Amino acid sequence: MKNPKVSIIIPVYNGANYLAEAIDSVLAQTYDNIEIIVVNDGSTDNTEEIIKRYKDKIRYYKKENGGVATALNLAIEKAEGEYISWLSHDDIYYPDKIESQISYLHDQNISRAIIFGDVMLISSSGDKIADKRMSERCIKSLKCLLAIDIKDTLNGCTMLFPKEIFDEFGKFNVDLKYTQDYSMWFNLLKNDVPFIYLDKPLIFSRQHDDQGGRSNPVEATSESDQLHSDLIKQISDDEIDNYCERSLQFLTEIYKTYKINGYLKTSFRLLKHLVRLAVLQKKGGSLRDILNEDIFSFPNSSKTESILNNQIGKYFLQKKSKPRLLIYSNVWTRGGIEIVMSILLNYLVDHYDLILVSTDKIYEGCFSLDPKINHIKISENNGENIAYRLAAISTLLDVDLFIGNPNIIDAFLDVYKLLSELKIKNIACNHGYYFLPYHYKWLHPIIQKRMTAFKHVNAVTWPTSFSANIYRQINGNCAYMPNPNTYDESEKKVSAKGDEKIVLCVGRFYDSVKRLDRALLVFKEVLKKCPEARLVLVGDYDLEMNVPCESNLTFSEFLNNLNIPTQNISFEGEQRHMKGYYEKASLLMLTSDSEGFGIVLIEAGAFGLPCVIFEIPGLEDIIIDGKNGFIVEQNNIHEMAEKINELLEDDDLRFTMGEEARNLVRRFDKNIVCQRWKHLIELVLSGNNQEEINRILSADFSISIDDFPNFMKRVIVEYEKNDRLLLNNADFQAGTF
Repeated sequence: MKNPKVSIIIPVYNGANYLAEAIDSVLAQTYDNIEIIVVNDGSTDNTEEIIKRYKDKIRYYKKENGGVATALNLAIEKAEGEYISWLSHDDIYYPDKIESQISYLHDQNISRAIIFGDVMLISSSGDKIADKRMSERCIKSLKCLLAIDIKDTLNGCTMLFPKEIFDEFGKFNVDLKYTQDYSMWFNLLKNDVPFIYLDKPLIFSRQHDDQGGRSNPVEATSESDQLHSDLIKQISDDEIDNYCERSLQFLTEIYKTYKINGYLKTSFRLLKHLVRLAVLQKKGGSLRDILNEDIFSFPNSSKTESILNNQIGKYFLQKKSKPRLLIYSNVWTRGGIEIVMSILLNYLVDHYDLILVSTDKIYEGCFSLDPKINHIKISENNGENIAYRLAAISTLLDVDLFIGNPNIIDAFLDVYKLLSELKIKNIACNHGYYFLPYHYKWLHPIIQKRMTAFKHVNAVTWPTSFSANIYRQINGNCAYMPNPNTYDESEKKVSAKGDEKIVLCVGRFYDSVKRLDRALLVFKEVLKKCPEARLVLVGDYDLEMNVPCESNLTFSEFLNNLNIPTQNISFEGEQRHMKGYYEKASLLMLTSDSEGFGIVLIEAGAFGLPCVIFEIPGLEDIIIDGKNGFIVEQNNIHEMAEKINELLEDDDLRFTMGEEARNLVRRFDKNIVCQRWKHLIELVLSGNNQEEINRILSADFSISIDDFPNFMKRVIVEYEKNDRLLLNNADFQAGTF
């Protein structure tokens, strides 16, 4: 068409200062087949009075405030022209803006294309600031311009659209307040809609403090960061390389600019391309200081260069063949959590590309890992930024699934929101009791933060059905995931009558929750009926620490007061090999205030040992009272001693319960638990809808509550007990957190 109708749409919100100039610039167009559509997006100033001056020259619509996208979409629906042009209420058209574009399309016989041009920057008063011309690089790759460029912009008000474009690809995203234009242009470019550059300025773009992004910088930065991160992910490596002309210096400048201005997710994406380019060019040393400052934080950055060359670089030189999992474990030491994770990782390594990240703190005798597992160690320094650092590593290594372990660390919990926004699937793996944070004053601040963080997680695992079912009442992303047995079937003890009467206790006895004092009190009672009994305590201990509830008494003094004969008690300290202790023991005693899972109970069951424990919600998953052990009311020292004596005196009962313990512990076989984990991982990796993931979690990863009223009574008791611990915290009462 030689003289098509053009609909010029002007969305306005509180734009009385500049609106008249904008409308006048449209009325002054040298192209006459136009209509002007003004949409008042709920202005509260005197915008409407300005509009009344032009009532016979424009089509006017008024609506409730909903943002630029809603105003644009309304105008597009009302537009009658074959082409649409957009003008912000604070900008001004060049007089021949429309004529230049229509003439070009007509002369080139082009009908279906978007034509755009340059801008002249002006001040709030209209004074010229700069003639902003687009570079050749930007014009060649508009997608890269939209995604990463920091110098040039693609101004929507310079554009002329065929209206049919909106009919075919939809209108502006109303959920975006500041980036609805870039989102639209990128979508059109992805769908191969032609964009034609007209080498001339077409609008005067006003720069002033009342513009949306400047008046709401935090909100605007957050939205823009998310958009740029998403766009970069959709651009190929070759496109990025060509745009940057494979220049590390150019890409580094872009990366630093985004990072300095708070575009965290965008900087993660750019860092990945920066590292990839450096690895391909064998210039990893040039990134040493950047990576060390942002991620690794070693005192000597040469260690960072070694990790880049030996552990990270390979991911950019080979094609990904398996889903990539990153597991963060904080420290990698010799504890219950680490043995569970080592069993799991050594099982999963044949199915996934595994990366274990921990701090570089050195511990002797850590559990061994399959050589195919890439264990990356980062510095403990800069721990307050651990969430940022882990999100950066996950993006850098193109991780498909993140499994987080230390969910009681305040700074770490921020990682889940970041990962969710980066579209990286994640699982929060809890090894502790649901109410664990209530037991320690230093953990009180994470009680609410943990629940907020878990809203961004695809699946949250809990080691006992009690903890899982409490959490399930709050969030549907819950998975019951017990710990695996650490011993194989072949290693189990053959029970025999007449064994030496050994009561075994295993735990970190320097932790007050383990209640070493109660173990000693119980054993003192046991000796009254069974003087030949021996108490063997295996685990770290400190006899100079104060006894719980006896702040003026050390354990050493407490033990002396009990007057237990030295030949009847043995403190063995931490042991790397527990098999011999389980084989010699008659039974296992557990006197803790609380336990996350009680892995020592399934280890004892593997050797045919009955267990006598104080009642702790969740441990009924392992110990069935009267079958493979006894569950005694908390603090009932006398009854626990009675149950222990009953087992020590009755060989048949001890043998029967030991056999039942062996049978019941098969539920926690390594292969069964690891296969359960693989099922969970596959569910999260393949699930795109969280509601559907939650439905399957409920069906496949939960244990139903047989007696719900009784369950709720126990929950209420636990809440009341633990709330008292919280309320006794002076910081909590003062509202410090």
